[in-house]
Amino acid sequence: MKILVVSPVALFPPMAGNRARILGMLEELRSLGHDLHLVVLDVLSTAGEPEDRAAHEAWFGPGKVTWVGAGSDLAYAVSVLRRVWRRALRQVRVPAGYVRRLDEWYLPVFSRAISALQAREGFEAVLVEYVFLSRAFEAFGPGVLKVLDTHDTFADRHLHFLRNGLTPSWYATTEAEENRGFLRADRVMAIQEGEAARFRSRLGPAGAARVVTVSHIPRLADAPVADVSANAAAFIASGGPTNTQALAYFLDRVVPDIARALPDFVTYLAGPICAQVADRPGVIKLGFVESLHRVFERAPILVNPTLLGTGLNIKVLDALCLGVPVVTTETGARGFAAREADGLFVAPDSDPAGFARRVVALLSADRGAAKAAALGYAVAWRRRQVEGLTAAFSPGPAAGPAQSLGPNDGGRLSEQADAAVQPGASARKA
Repeated sequence: MKILVVSPVALFPPMAGNRARILGMLEELRSLGHDLHLVVLDVLSTAGEPEDRAAHEAWFGPGKVTWVGAGSDLAYAVSVLRRVWRRALRQVRVPAGYVRRLDEWYLPVFSRAISALQAREGFEAVLVEYVFLSRAFEAFGPGVLKVLDTHDTFADRHLHFLRNGLTPSWYATTEAEENRGFLRADRVMAIQEGEAARFRSRLGPAGAARVVTVSHIPRLADAPVADVSANAAAFIASGGPTNTQALAYFLDRVVPDIARALPDFVTYLAGPICAQVADRPGVIKLGFVESLHRVFERAPILVNPTLLGTGLNIKVLDALCLGVPVVTTETGARGFAAREADGLFVAPDSDPAGFARRVVALLSADRGAAKAAALGYAVAWRRRQVEGLTAAFSPGPAAGPAQSLGPNDGGRLSEQADAAVQPGASARKA
């Protein structure tokens, strides 16, 4: 099948979770024999983010990547004015300042470019990243399979931030607008089954059948990362407000309890989060890393103390794929049916002492069983997501909800751990 991928973000360098997610899916689609082309739209909110055009050309092939600028026409000017107006509303904490119309970031120049590509290439399917680009589906006729990759739920997303005293970031819209975007697609891919269930409920009988769960599809490594004997943990994240909040919570409220039991404890930071925190004792900044091995050869566990979020924490899965146990909050474990039997150790939200106890216990024990369980869980997880992706691009009605992993599925499959592979590695956006 000849597939056009429409994205607001570049894929290389794979420095964030959303990029890693898209790449993981495209690698699987290519392995299934599909012919992939990419168009990257210069959406106002993503303009200026790092991009390696040569790497894109090398991965997709000559002539298969198109870059579309925002231009400078009236629609672009109106978009800029809207952004200025919303910024003014946000200054006085008016919630409407954070809510956007569905197509607010979508410009007419995008449709013109996509229509030209379709006229030239004759794509059989189109995969659109994010609901706010769903208008791109209108450039294709009824014979083209239209698949929407949601990444997250954006209906009233701003309220989650405001209730927790944080400034809302990026994109939020209303439930009605998000539903309208879903109904433009033949298939809607939710990143976790909890969100898929909510989407089905909102769309009703006529629209629910189009929803399928496809989470992050990690690459499997030839071998797990070697365990290290160090009283250390890794924190990998972008520099967004939820990650900044999580890091402050960990360093200020969790680490003191850990340090009382393990005085030499060190926190390694990787990713853009490094620029968001001042230098302090016991914290080592690695910056952007090309491979997660570079992080986990120093720190034997990952910590994910996030207290706010939707979607899925991709870094958790990437760690499990390498046989690295994870200590996380309940919020950070959303979307995973895993628990300690699968290498995922979950503490209640806002229980810093409980989080610290789990870190100390894991660092003080033999991690062999936890590593094997983590790898087994990752193998089972990947298989489930590939099934969902195959269903999303199959002809006929969309498949029903993929079965969730049971609490011990990963452990039962731990003997398959040798098949597990290194995820495409970089510091991921949560």
